[in-house]
Amino acid sequence: GKQKLQKLRDRLEKAESELATAKADVAAQLSEANESESKANREVDSLREQLKASEQKLQWFRDRLQKSQNALASIKATAEGGKTSPEKKASGEGEGEGEGGRTEHRQ
Repeated sequence: GKQKLQKLRDRLEKAESELATAKADVAAQLSEANESESKANREVDSLREQLKASEQKLQWFRDRLQKSQNALASIKATAEGGKTSPEKKASGEGEGEGEGGRTEHRQ
């Protein structure tokens, strides 16, 4: 009877040891997972900040483009207002070249 009892105690000790090892492994994996999650969250936050900054830059460039397009439209309107020949207006001759400005320089 004592031998059976000793074998059971040995098996119990071995099982408790394996359980402790398994618990330690799970705790280590959980800690690693938490660290990975924290790192991923920091990276996501950083990417969100970069995206926000990029969107602000993009808006600045859009605003500049709009101002430039408005200025160009104004210049074209002024240049076309100075043309006397309807053929030039119809053909689109000199568009983008500032023809009105060239004519004035020749005078």
